[in-house]
Amino acid sequence: MPTCIECDAAVPSLYTEYSKGNIRLTQCSRCHHFADRYVEHDAVLIFIDMMLHKPQVYRHLLFNTPNFHNQRGVTAGVLNLAILLILFDVYIKWFRLEKMTVDEQPTFFYNQTFYVQYLCILLMSIVEFASFYLGIQWVIRLICPDKTMIKTSLWSTDQE
Repeated sequence: MPTCIECDAAVPSLYTEYSKGNIRLTQCSRCHHFADRYVEHDAVLIFIDMMLHKPQVYRHLLFNTPNFHNQRGVTAGVLNLAILLILFDVYIKWFRLEKMTVDEQPTFFYNQTFYVQYLCILLMSIVEFASFYLGIQWVIRLICPDKTMIKTSLWSTDQE
């Protein structure tokens, strides 16, 4: 069931579609804000709000994106984000190693070719990311075996 991104209350729908391209957002009965204003927003605006760490955008992405409740495993979006994060991590690690003096660098790293250095850092970043991701998945499944429990126990902002 869709969720209000402001107060985390369940709403019957996010919007009503009157005709193609003509929608009206649903108003939450508890907080009287629009249930999910990000339905109408562009991906760029959603990304900007993610960079600003607005909790509403994360609730939108977690609970109100299409097929969230029916998907299991790694989606294409998660895979694309994982690849991007790994490549950024490789760049940062490599930059830090290159800034070190020759005495500070590991001898294995210093004596290898450019290609082997990159592959070693890439492998290290993949292993780190996989262990981090799998660790989080394991803890979430341990704490909240049901997806509805995740919503009510981890992400709720109710103070009642």
